[in-house]
Amino acid sequence: MKNKGSRLDRKESRTNPLFEAFNQFLSNPYVGISPTVFMFVLFLLFPVAFVFFISFHNWDGLGPITQFVGLKNYLDLFIKDKLFRISFLNTIVLIAGAIYADGMYRNSVEYDLHSGSRASHSYI
Repeated sequence: MKNKGSRLDRKESRTNPLFEAFNQFLSNPYVGISPTVFMFVLFLLFPVAFVFFISFHNWDGLGPITQFVGLKNYLDLFIKDKLFRISFLNTIVLIAGAIYADGMYRNSVEYDLHSGSRASHSYI
């Protein structure tokens, strides 16, 4: 028979308000993802937004940002600079080729795995 006045029952009935507040704080899902979101904003979103902002200005990289030039930088790149157009086209062709080669490789591996051939055992 259980003693109703035991020390264990009294300990369970008491709760520490600080402990409960801390548990409630940690049970919030935003507490768990906040460091990741902070790092994402600090090291990815902020630099991308800053570079996008800078691309509309004529800035030497050292002094203050003063002169707004708008789309002039982009027009100079795509219209006046022939070397940039060639390198941009080469990049597009390289990306398309890599995507195509990757798809072909994945399809061949999938075919080998599902065909039941002896070669399918080498992938596992």
